[in-house]
Amino acid sequence: MKTTLLLAALLCGAAPGAGAQVAVRYAVNIPGTCQSASINGEDHTRECRADHLVNAAYTNGRAMFAFNMGTVVAFAGNEERQPATDRYLLRVSNLNVAGTRLPAKGACTVEGKLKDQATVTCQAKSLPAEGSGEPPFEARIVYRASGEAQPLPGN
Repeated sequence: MKTTLLLAALLCGAAPGAGAQVAVRYAVNIPGTCQSASINGEDHTRECRADHLVNAAYTNGRAMFAFNMGTVVAFAGNEERQPATDRYLLRVSNLNVAGTRLPAKGACTVEGKLKDQATVTCQAKSLPAEGSGEPPFEARIVYRASGEAQPLPGN
């Protein structure tokens, strides 16, 4: 329940990268299991909550995949492609880590159909400001979806 509230709070706030309140077109919880999760080169697969992959789309054209790793790690962007019914690509332009937005570069891919079985892979690296001295944040999560997506409450 607490996890769902964290994800709902993320979804109900400003859309990633939007800078203002933006309406949610849809938000779904996708059942499945984490196959692997790496944060800054360290294995965090055990922290990845298998039943909490949220996919959302906003009215401003942005989309997002959010994972619960004990804290929420979301991959967001506005450049999508679906070259086939069983293939999807989202170019990631920012990461949202525990509510902090980080400009980033990467991608989320979906291989297969989410309503049957599919593999969702999200990988991105933050782009710290030049001269900031901050190390980049890197995340790679592979998730095996295994059932029909369920709309989040309020959708």
